[in-house]
Amino acid sequence: MKVGHDRGGDKTPKQAYGFAMKSVLVISSFVGGSNVGGSLAMKVLPQLGLRVSLLPTTLLGRHPGWGAPGGGPVPQDLFEGMAEGLIANHVPGQVDCILTGYFATAEQVALAARMISDHAVGRVPVIVDPIMGDVGKGLYVDETVADAIVSELLPLASVITPNSFEFWEIERRLRHDVKHSDVLPERSEIRAQLARYREPFARYVTSVHDSGHVGIMGDRGQGDVMFAARPFIKDKVPNGTGDLAALLLLQAELNGQTSADDLDGLVHVLHQRIRMNEVGELNAVF
Repeated sequence: MKVGHDRGGDKTPKQAYGFAMKSVLVISSFVGGSNVGGSLAMKVLPQLGLRVSLLPTTLLGRHPGWGAPGGGPVPQDLFEGMAEGLIANHVPGQVDCILTGYFATAEQVALAARMISDHAVGRVPVIVDPIMGDVGKGLYVDETVADAIVSELLPLASVITPNSFEFWEIERRLRHDVKHSDVLPERSEIRAQLARYREPFARYVTSVHDSGHVGIMGDRGQGDVMFAARPFIKDKVPNGTGDLAALLLLQAELNGQTSADDLDGLVHVLHQRIRMNEVGELNAVF
């Protein structure tokens, strides 16, 4: 299927209704009963003053961490149809930012990459949260999905927000020389790797551990690597904290809040939000 283009003669929704709020297209999972992925974005971004549209890659009842989630991946024909509907209504060509998250199949990644390339690259920030896996869990997407994220989405990215596991997965799939030490702390290893290989996109590595603290390491390709951290929370950490980090980094990117002080303030907000609500989900109310 060839992803379509905006119909140039039509008046766009932004033109027709005069919306002034910045808007975001999120391409990620929809999980009805859990505050993760695109479902979390639909709840949080409006509280941050952003309009959000969602192209879902899955339709699940709950996060798999609770058990059998129910539902499943969005079938490719349905995914393509929804993408066409968004394009027909000018959404990809009118938003101020695109965020990608969880993908169920490599075919979904390919279609998302074509849509982003046709309607967003060079015009608005493209933030890729390369959801692949985590420390202690390994990959929780298919190898073909991980490869497609690296080969098809990263070349389109303005910013990427991997966790530490995903950072090393990306480095390996880019065929970079990956060096680990039995002596250096994780913070030092990731800092050295960021300095060793420069990329055209900004990199914010989340869940970086350092002496009882955990935080985010940022490299915007300008020679200075930033790091902000707070004390590590060991127990009752809800699912979705990485998703929330990506949303806060998105807001910072749109607002031009990219200094070391800005990152420290962001990590402070994130640390305050890593709490379960009354049903064990991430608290999505700001």
